[in-house]
Amino acid sequence: GAGNAEQQQRPIGRQGRDGHLHQPAGADVLRGDLRAVRQRATHQIGDHRPWRQAPAGRPGRSLSFHAYTSRCAQGVPSLTKRSRYNAAVTLWPIYWGSYNERGSFYFFQGKFAQALKEWQQVINLNPDGPSGFVNVGNAYFKLGDFAQAGFYYRQALEKKTTSQEITEDAYTGWGAAQFYLKQYEEAAKSFRAGIAANKQSPLLWTKLGDALSQITGQEREAAAAYATAIKLIRQGKPGPIGLSQLAEIYAKRSKLALNNEQAKLADQKEALYFIGLALNKLNQGADDNEVLASAVLVYELTDNEAQAVKYAAQA
Repeated sequence: GAGNAEQQQRPIGRQGRDGHLHQPAGADVLRGDLRAVRQRATHQIGDHRPWRQAPAGRPGRSLSFHAYTSRCAQGVPSLTKRSRYNAAVTLWPIYWGSYNERGSFYFFQGKFAQALKEWQQVINLNPDGPSGFVNVGNAYFKLGDFAQAGFYYRQALEKKTTSQEITEDAYTGWGAAQFYLKQYEEAAKSFRAGIAANKQSPLLWTKLGDALSQITGQEREAAAAYATAIKLIRQGKPGPIGLSQLAEIYAKRSKLALNNEQAKLADQKEALYFIGLALNKLNQGADDNEVLASAVLVYELTDNEAQAVKYAAQA
């Protein structure tokens, strides 16, 4: 289903919060179109979790200026944030980091076409840096142009970088774009390449499981990938989003064809247990909509349609 392909893009930049989420359309809720509800419930398609740190390859002399532009955006209304990002660009129009920040601002507002324009300027000013290409790929992904998104993720991988995170992000995005294009074997290869860069990424192992689950005869490999993702998440101390991740993985694994009825019921039980924990830990924070969106998917996959519609209405 659509949930198997979800990869929540987040731009590479200082803004690490999840940003503003789309509200589900009332008509989708009323007609029980859970796939549409979930796609609307969150405009993040990755990590289900905070994105990466500062843009890679920033010129050394610009660090203080970047600190200024980031500080401008903290604790102020969105309109004021935009004004200050605009002022930063005006003050130093040849500094690509300012455009990167403003692109992140637009992205988290759900204004993907505007974010795309900003990040294309990042590429113009810093063509040797990979982060602009990853972010342009993210914008195209959110605009539904998966072929273009994949092109820019590949371009990012051709740039020289010492950042494991950017390499991982590019492979994750490329694989997700291939998944949406139903190129499941190619997607699995991309996710495996990302895993080679970071074997400790639950996201990549989950996405590998998603891709393999769509390939006939690869159900056991998919189950193994999901098991690795579960192990990595449980090694830490997952908060609400980590718990919702666990629930999603168990729910997805319960749908694999190789499962007998006992294994299916066991996975469904775990999925419902962990999504219940996640929902109990909601605290009116920025992560709540992601957990609610996960609840929609989990309850949909475990055939609890009434619960899915309930949480879709709250997302």
